Amino acid sequence: MSKVRERTEDFKDAVRRTALSLGFNESKTASLLASFIMHKPRKRSAFMNAALKTLESIGALDQFLLKHKKDYVDVHRTTEQERDSIEHEVTTFIKACKEQIDVLKGNIVQEEANSRSWLGIKAETSTADAIAHKHGVV
Repeated sequence: MSKVRERTEDFKDAVRRTALSLGFNESKTASLLASFIMHKPRKRSAFMNAALKTLESIGALDQFLLKHKKDYVDVHRTTEQERDSIEHEVTTFIKACKEQIDVLKGNIVQEEANSRSWLGIKAETSTADAIAHKHGVV
């Protein structure tokens, strides 16, 4: 049976030597070595940013409804004008959320149109899977 030797430090030394020979300073070398441990987060797509914004809007609507539920339901707590104000706020929230969802649906339709290749045949199954996933998100 052969012995296994830990070679991580040898690798780090080789990277450090190569970085210094290429003219990297100590801070750049340190960030290079750190990048092996901590990977940078992936850049979010426009669809992901829009979906998260929509989710935040829905969460804000939920918080608003919870905050004003007792006031709206109990006739003696609020006046008719205050109820109308609450209804107006909720309507505004819902319209904003609907617009954001429509934008997401439009992005999916546009991506579906762009994913077709020559003669209208779908290009890749991975693209089709991503589009199906986005439909599920919306």
